[in-house]
Amino acid sequence: MENDIIEIDVQKELVSAYGRMVLSIQISIPAGELVVLFGESGAGKTTLLRMIAGLTTPDKGTIKVGEEVWFSSAGGINMPPQNRNIGFVFQDYALFPNMSVYNNVAYGQKHRDKHLIEALLQNFGLTEFANRKPEKLSGGQKQRVALARALARKPKFMLLDEPLSALDAGIRTSLQNEILKAHSISNTTTLLVSHDLAE
Repeated sequence: MENDIIEIDVQKELVSAYGRMVLSIQISIPAGELVVLFGESGAGKTTLLRMIAGLTTPDKGTIKVGEEVWFSSAGGINMPPQNRNIGFVFQDYALFPNMSVYNNVAYGQKHRDKHLIEALLQNFGLTEFANRKPEKLSGGQKQRVALARALARKPKFMLLDEPLSALDAGIRTSLQNEILKAHSISNTTTLLVSHDLAE
């Protein structure tokens, strides 16, 4: 539906290894799509995700999700991150080391939904690790916990920041399949950024 389109039209001045540059992005993403944004390291991919999430403020422009305006420099609107219904999988997963797998996944929810948490643990093959702390998990298992936690919020928009970059080639393919599974489970609009063209 037209109303479900996510519209991003933002600019942000960045300081890169090559000096000052202006990141300028104009894109419309239909609801339910899985979009991959490819670019070199330092091109501003993570900055774009952070602007969508509300963690970095664009210099100017608009971010609109359906009829909801998340950011408008002209309108003086900058919705706080906690009010933007997103799931964010960070490059380093950002799991809470003092929490079990179960509690890491549950942390993504405003109101605890035990059935959804258990379904996500099962879908991502994490049920037997539910009581383990992140330090006892492999890189691939941490990635799956991060995906499950992001989905537990029932987000409108899922942001994946180089989700496979920290993994060796052997498990990248299976994790790519996990990302596709996450997308099909939720039908959430998903934006994945990567510097790896093969990915």
